[in-house]
Amino acid sequence: MIGNIQVLRFVAALMVALYHIQLPVARGELTILSLFERGSVGVDIFFVISGVVIYLVSASKDKLLIGEFASKRFWRIYPPYIAVLCLAVLIACMQSAIGGTSQTYNALSIESLTVSALLLPLSPQIYPIAWTLTLEIVFYGIFCLAFRAGGIRGVIFALLAWYMAAKTYSLYLHDPDGPMIWFLHSVVLEFLFGVVIGILYQRNAVIFAPLAALAGVAGVVLVLTTERIGLGREIEFGLPAALLVYGAVGLRWRVPSFGLLAGESSYILYLIHPLLFSITAVAAARALGVDIYASEAAMLLTVAGLVATAMALTVWVERPYIAWYKSRMVGAPRQTKVAASGTF
Repeated sequence: MIGNIQVLRFVAALMVALYHIQLPVARGELTILSLFERGSVGVDIFFVISGVVIYLVSASKDKLLIGEFASKRFWRIYPPYIAVLCLAVLIACMQSAIGGTSQTYNALSIESLTVSALLLPLSPQIYPIAWTLTLEIVFYGIFCLAFRAGGIRGVIFALLAWYMAAKTYSLYLHDPDGPMIWFLHSVVLEFLFGVVIGILYQRNAVIFAPLAALAGVAGVVLVLTTERIGLGREIEFGLPAALLVYGAVGLRWRVPSFGLLAGESSYILYLIHPLLFSITAVAAARALGVDIYASEAAMLLTVAGLVATAMALTVWVERPYIAWYKSRMVGAPRQTKVAASGTF
């Protein structure tokens, strides 16, 4: 199961990266990258995986310790994100100083810096993918408190209540520029999809996994190739993502070490891709006079460089960092393979 989830994490991160790199390109002709105009479905796959992993990590414990849980998630999510955020702000300031334009620089303010640095589930956010991390953190908090208070039934009730509040907001009170758009986003239902899949996996009740995986792949392909029909992202994107993850946890395939490394690098890939794309575009334009967005080959080469960079950073930076912080978590029990797989 873990190997399949790792591969899915990499696929999800890669889809989001392909989605972001094709955004500046004018629509029109059908190309490889145009297939990823809705590649943001990778985020939905991540959310479902998060539900599975957090449930399996927690369900094996008689008592979930809030401090231990929060500490592990903090060290996994925040320091790498803060490092990338600081680098993004620094580069944006340097770019502005030499006469360039930067959306990050234009969005800088005390409010946006505070919201972004603390990963508050509010608007405005400076870094493009920060909103997904804010939802992850809210999910962690709701899961932990609800599990302590009422076990898995409490978790299911709390996640349903969160979704109902989000759906009500999106249908009747939604303000596209309002501060609550990230806290009350209807995709939060996808965390519940993941928790249910985790329950089924724990109970050895995952059936028809190959068929579900094929249906999930077909559903994701439909998402990528057809227009949305107005059922809500949590249904149109979330159900195919849930089918894909459900099928993956039930398959018994041996994943090669390269696939495991790719999955392990998914959080770094997800974190750095907007920054690396920006750096590459500016450097290519100033040093070579080349617009990478004018050539699909150049964009695909940039994505390949991103993947290689993420894997290198995983081996030489992230692994030592994870070993460092784990060694300082006094009294923390040894993590299981599920815990080690992470969510992002």
